[in-house]
Order: sequence, then structure tokens, then C-alpha cells
Amino acid sequence: GWFPRPTDRRHSCCCRPLPDQQLLPCKESRNMAAAVCLPAPTTTLTAAVSQEPQVREFLQLPQEMITAIVVTAGIESLQHVAATCQVLRRIVQGEDASEQLARALYPASTLRDVSTETWRERLVNDNKHKCVRAVEMRAVCNWVHNDAEGSFYQNRVVRARLDRQAGLLSFTIDAYGESDLRAACESSFVVQVENKESCSEEAQSARDGAARVARRRAQTRTCYKLPCYKFRYHLEGFGHQVCEMAILLTDFPKSDRFRIFYVYNGTHFAASIEGTDYESVDLFGEPMTLHEIFHSRGPQLPAGFRRTILPIDEEYDYVSHGARTWGLPRLIEERLERNDWGVDTPVRSPWHSATLDL
Repeated sequence: GWFPRPTDRRHSCCCRPLPDQQLLPCKESRNMAAAVCLPAPTTTLTAAVSQEPQVREFLQLPQEMITAIVVTAGIESLQHVAATCQVLRRIVQGEDASEQLARALYPASTLRDVSTETWRERLVNDNKHKCVRAVEMRAVCNWVHNDAEGSFYQNRVVRARLDRQAGLLSFTIDAYGESDLRAACESSFVVQVENKESCSEEAQSARDGAARVARRRAQTRTCYKLPCYKFRYHLEGFGHQVCEMAILLTDFPKSDRFRIFYVYNGTHFAASIEGTDYESVDLFGEPMTLHEIFHSRGPQLPAGFRRTILPIDEEYDYVSHGARTWGLPRLIEERLERNDWGVDTPVRSPWHSATLDL
């Protein structure tokens, strides 16, 4: 739109002096019929704003009320709130605000014990001794030859769990199928990292068309399979398996955005995102960093995905969230009710070190 130029009084093109109240048109809005005339900001105006009655009245509120308002801004805004003035900085750094934020963020069961940590220390370390950040998911992976009247296999990555204390990111797989269902612990997770510098150079080149840019980007993407550090079965049956696979955080890109692709039982195939006789699933739909995946200010997740914070010992409830809630074909649901498909054999197992190159 139109912008005041408070310090530079000359137009960049004609270098004519301009009065204080005159507006400068930007290139995109030279043809606008009208504009609102705004005075250039001055030190007097800035001082007047800092003394607005609303600001004084806000700071004269009871501290408990100010604390409640500050807490509403959320933990990721505290740094900006603290930089506003000394009063708010003192409130942000106080234990009252830290306690309210901690009780709003973390499950109540993780805050009951008497801890040597202050409330502020719990916020700083994200209560990692008692909690983990997680994403509740519904990333569906089907066998490519599925037939509702014949053989049918479907599995889902239902939870991603970030345990910073242990240095692990684990994925929980809930898999259903016929009595010859393959081992869930042999599933593959493949990271795809895009070379940002090469892509930026190609995108800026006006001579390259969209197709050429797409081809160059494909050539500069790096794919590698994430090695499974350990796994355990929450349930291991002939036709139903619930397996949790853990990967070291050090195996993920440290700062680059990346995609994670998942293939059920894809261990013995190369680091590819093409899939096997099971589909290849892009788990989060777009490139993200680990921080963006698990924190509320990250990009929007696919429909049905939800960021949350869980007690460190909470396990996935495969009974309440199992295949009966998945909207499967009617014939498969009938077989499930007859115990003729997705047969359970409830056996919990300890963590196993992964000897496979997953």
C-alpha cells in the first residue's frame, strides 16, 4: 500500500523533497484511488503511546490477574512478554506464572510428587523427567493388493513419541491382517532431506521452467533409512501386532527440514520412498524439523493428527483405538467381529535391541 517515509524525505525516483504528511506509493499500488494519510512517527508520539492510560491501568491490576493474563499468552511468548517492561519481566520470571504454565501444559499426574526442581526449572527442561511430547496420528498404510472379499491388510502409524531424556524418537505401529501378517518390527522409516542451497538457486533462475526446477530438486534430495535402535511389542498376534520402534535422535537431521516416509515390513529394501507391496506413506505431509513436528507453533499437521504431552510411562491404548474405529470395509469388519481377521494374541515383550539394518 502507501507508506510514510519518516526519515528519508526524497522519493527514490525523482528525488523531490516531500512534506511530513505526504505518502510514498509502492510499485504495486501506484494506481490506488485513495489512501489513508498517516503522520510520520516521532519521538513525541512514541512517548505518548508509552504513557497510554490503558497501559498504566493494566499494570495497576492485581498481580494475580496480570499473571493469569501473561500465562494465557503461552510459554512460547514469554520471552517477548518479558522484554516489554520490568514489571512483566519480574512476573514472567516468578514462580507463580511458572507454576500456572506448568499446570496448564503438563498432565496433572506428572506434577504431584515433591520435586527438587523449581517450577521454572520444570518449564526450562520441559518436564522431561516425567513427560514426553507426542503426536497422535493416523498415517494409513495398505497392502497394494487388498481385496475386501479376499486378503486384506492395513496398518497405521498411530503415535510418534519424542523422549529427549532417553534421546529417542519412537513410532508405534498398529497392524492388522490375515494370519500370515508380516513382522511389524521390520518396517522402514526413510528420511528425505532437500538440499536447500541448490533448490534456492534453481528457484531464483528465471531461465529455468517449472519442470526443470522440479527435476533439479529431485536430484538434490538425499534419502537414507533410519536405523532402528530398539523395538518392543505391546501385542504380537497372528493377525494383529502393536509394535513400538525407537530411533536415536542423533540419526535425524539437526536443523534441516525433512520428510519421513514409512513402509510396513520394508527392511530388506533399499532406502527408497517408492514402497514395496505396501504403500509408501509421507507421515507428516510436508518437510519439518523435529521441533516443528512436536511443538504447537509448528506447521499445521494432517487432518486427524494432534500434538500432545503425555506421561512418560503412558502406553498406546490399542483396544480403544483399534481397527473397530478405523472405518474398514463392511466385510472386513464382520470378519473382525467373528475373530476371523486381525486375530489377537496379547503378549507384551521387553525392549529388544535391533540387530537388523532397518
